[in-house]
Amino acid sequence: MSHLTKTTGTIITNGKLEYTCIYITEDGENLRLTNSDVFGFVHTLELYLNHILRNALVSATKELGATTKVAHDAQEIPGIGIRGVVNNQQVKVQKPTTAVELQNGETVVEVEVNGVRVAHIFLVDSAREETEPVVLFLESAGVIMS
Repeated sequence: MSHLTKTTGTIITNGKLEYTCIYITEDGENLRLTNSDVFGFVHTLELYLNHILRNALVSATKELGATTKVAHDAQEIPGIGIRGVVNNQQVKVQKPTTAVELQNGETVVEVEVNGVRVAHIFLVDSAREETEPVVLFLESAGVIMS
């Protein structure tokens, strides 16, 4: 029996993250932030940087009709995310700092405003149409996918 290790998600996925949903935290709700508010912050920072999740987040912003704001001091934090000042608010778009329940291979982005975790944005890289038959064929041939 052969053993095959998947070294990159793009072998079986489209290689393009897409927005699935946003979860406003209790703190975000207490600040009366809406999905559009959060995406306004995110979109503004993403326009200034070439962050790896940029295309998915900018596309989602357009879908939700969020407006771009004014940003200063936008910078990438390697391996973590991005930060900057948006409308006089310190904003971070980053890897989650706490455990977040994921399903179906999702990627999650945490949004912080003035040091307060206000939202989690969920993205997914969907499987290519031709993936299922290929995986089934490999499994029937005794190849173990891990």
